[in-house]
Amino acid sequence: MSRITYPCPNPNPNPSPNPNPNPNPNQVRADVAHNLMRLIAEGSGEDEDEDEALRKFAAQTYFEVLNKPNLPDVLMQVVCWV
Repeated sequence: MSRITYPCPNPNPNPSPNPNPNPNPNQVRADVAHNLMRLIAEGSGEDEDEDEALRKFAAQTYFEVLNKPNLPDVLMQVVCWV
C-alpha cells in the first residue's frame, strides 16, 4: 500500500499552544484511548489483513504490558477491553 502525501499548502501560522506542555508520561488521555479501541475494533477499513495484524499485535503487546506495575487506569481499561 502506498500513499502520496503533500505538504500543507497553508499551515496555521499561530497553532494553539499545547494545553499541557509537560505531560505526565504515565497519563493516557481518555480520548486517545477511546480512539485506539475504536481503531482496533473497526480497523482502518482499507485492508482486512492489516486490521487483523493490528489486532494480534495489540493483544500480544497488551498481554506483555500486564506485567508492569502501576499502569494508568485508562490504559488498563484498554488492555482489558482488548
